Amino acid sequence: MRRIFLFCFLFLFGMSYVNAASCDNDDIARLKGVAFNVSYNSEYIGNKSGSNDYQLYNVSFVGLTDEIYVSDSNYSFFVYNNNEVIKMQSGNNSLEIYSKNCGDVRLKTLTINLPKFNNYSLSSDCSDIDIKEFELCDPWYQGNITDEVFRSRLNEYLDSKEVNNNVEKKEFNISYLVIVISVVVIVGIIGVIIFRYKKNKLD
Repeated sequence: MRRIFLFCFLFLFGMSYVNAASCDNDDIARLKGVAFNVSYNSEYIGNKSGSNDYQLYNVSFVGLTDEIYVSDSNYSFFVYNNNEVIKMQSGNNSLEIYSKNCGDVRLKTLTINLPKFNNYSLSSDCSDIDIKEFELCDPWYQGNITDEVFRSRLNEYLDSKEVNNNVEKKEFNISYLVIVISVVVIVGIIGVIIFRYKKNKLD
């Protein structure tokens, strides 16, 4: 039994060694060129996932061949073809592209940058706010936000909004008053002109 086990081990080890040894520098350089062309597509599914995980994406790859595959540094998953889809969290994710037949030589590190979803945009405070005026309510705002920062900047925004509204109302009232006075003056001048005209005509 031990001989059989030892034979199997040596056979598998020998095959891996042969595969690795059969790839010279030219083979590795060619495979690196293939790996260089690998890219990815991502689809945001955080609001479709049926959970409260708003940072979730579907990721698939473009450019994989039967000579290379994708995994992470911990080998927790393997992607061998372009039709496979994996789920990933937002942020910068580093994956590795390996050769299949050259002793799993690492060919390229592929960085996948998935924009994070701004959970503060779900706040009821953001429901009536124009995100062009207050960016912290933008679902795809990429800055770092804390509760304290969000609340502080929201209060500043609301205060400035109120001040602007008061200024606009004041300007409107002044404009309205100017218009009324102008109309009264014009009507008065016209009345005086008509009165003088009729008086001169009677004279």
